[in-house]
Order: sequence, then structure tokens, then C-alpha cells
Amino acid sequence: MNEHDLLHPPVREPDITVRRFIAIVVAAILFCFSVPVIGTYIALHTFDCAECEKKTFDSEIWKHAPLQKPYPRVQMVDDLLLNYRLVGMTPELVEALLGPASTVDSTGECGYFTVLGAELSMFPIDPIFLCLRFEEGQVVDARIVEF
Repeated sequence: MNEHDLLHPPVREPDITVRRFIAIVVAAILFCFSVPVIGTYIALHTFDCAECEKKTFDSEIWKHAPLQKPYPRVQMVDDLLLNYRLVGMTPELVEALLGPASTVDSTGECGYFTVLGAELSMFPIDPIFLCLRFEEGQVVDARIVEF
């Protein structure tokens, strides 16, 4: 053995299975990081969050709200439930505030049942409703219902 061989030992080529394993690990790591990035990009650029903006309840806007984007009732329902005492109201007061019910509850559980619009999600296809349950001529429960 000469001096050159001692200072520079021959480099051993890795086995083909080792190369394949390294390539698979690198590909898996890249895949795991790229899928969430691509998914986030798609979500941020296809879902208009202006629709998510909450608005103050306005009785006149509510009564005449179209059932199309940006679904004004969906934007106002949180303010309605938080700031208006629906529980205890009579059907006449509810109708004066919200207008007539827009649909009939097939379960019979809700005395007042109205469409709010589509759920606020990336793919808004499911409608959501406001359900007011009455007992003895007064609202005893107010909630949002999804089907």
C-alpha cells in the first residue's frame, strides 16, 4: 500500500437498495410537506372569507335577505342570538322581528323555521336553518340547525 492509498481510501459505492431507500424517504418527506402547503393555498384562494364576516343584526335586511352569497342571514345570526332575547317572545313578536318563517320543519320540533343560507365552508352546499321552539305561546329555545 502506498501513501496515496492510505490518505485517500477508495470510496465505496452504496448498494442500490440503500439508494432506493434514501430516494423513497426523501420523496415521502417532500410529499408530506407539499400536500398541506398545496391544500392551504387552494383553501385560501378558493374560499372567500368576506362571507365569513359577521354583521350586526338588522331586521329589515334579514326580512328581505336573498338566499344567495354572501348569505346575509348567516352573517347576522350570531348577533341575533347573542343580543336579542328571543326566548320569551311570542310568535307575533318573532314574526315582527324576523318576518314569516320561510319553510316548514318536517320534524315538527320547530314552531318557527327559516333558512339562513348555506354553511360557511369551502364547499357550501348544506343549508342551515334557524329553529325556534315554542311552548305555551313563547319561545323556549333558539338554535341553528344543520341537515
